[in-house]
Amino acid sequence: MHEKLIRGLKKNGLGRVKAPLVGHPKCAAVLVLLCEEGADFEILLTKRSQLVTHHRGEVAFPGGIWEQRDTDMLETAFRETKEEIGLPRDYIEPITVLPPITPLNGRTHVTPFVGRLIGNPKLTVEASEIDCVFRVPINYFLLAKNYEYFIVNHKKHQKKVPMVHFHNYKIWGMTLRIIVDMLNSFGDANIKFDIT
Repeated sequence: MHEKLIRGLKKNGLGRVKAPLVGHPKCAAVLVLLCEEGADFEILLTKRSQLVTHHRGEVAFPGGIWEQRDTDMLETAFRETKEEIGLPRDYIEPITVLPPITPLNGRTHVTPFVGRLIGNPKLTVEASEIDCVFRVPINYFLLAKNYEYFIVNHKKHQKKVPMVHFHNYKIWGMTLRIIVDMLNSFGDANIKFDIT
């Protein structure tokens, strides 16, 4: 499955995503980092600190909001990854760009890029933004028993959303949607949970 996933991602290609025009809705980029662990792959994730303005304590990919100094959205993903977890671009092999996604709040247009981690660099988290960094084996997302639902309040209504528990981390929302979409689209994972 993992070789098929990488082949599919590479075949998809790495198109450059232009920077937004100033004054448009907020645009952001995240980096889905695949880390080789023997014959397996793991996905690198972060837990956001309690000091950030939005999504406190939530699990996320490294990444953030585009800034005018960024030449394109991949540059945003690289810059934010360096700022948040101290990972320079020299340790990242960009593979592809995934379809843009909008979180439930609908305020930001997010472009996910997939890359492979090269080597075993030391990571240094920016404590004002990130609480910790951890990895989840891709195989963990392929097991239906690891999925459950919980209720969130959304626009004055309650919504049942899926999540994956990994140790003490709760992976849900846009982060889980990106992972499941990637595994289904490029790895034929056939994960059947409603993640929209």
